Amino acid sequence: EIADFMATNGIDRKQWLDAYNSFSVGARVNRAGQLWRAYKIDGTPSMAIDGKYVTAPSMAGSREGSLIVLDALIQRARTERKK
Repeated sequence: EIADFMATNGIDRKQWLDAYNSFSVGARVNRAGQLWRAYKIDGTPSMAIDGKYVTAPSMAGSREGSLIVLDALIQRARTERKK
């Protein structure tokens, strides 16, 4: 169990469980699921840029290629925001 792992590594088990089971964490998990479906993420790592673009190593052909594509998409998003 994750709580056991956390406790073994010096994190207070009750505090961790309280945070893990909190409303705010649940809301963030739900939001992440919504974004995952909206962006049609099919694997990790995948990166969404400015709510418009998604890239991943599998899309770019390699990890290095995905970083090049990521940089280009960030630049495009910045340029579009300036308009």
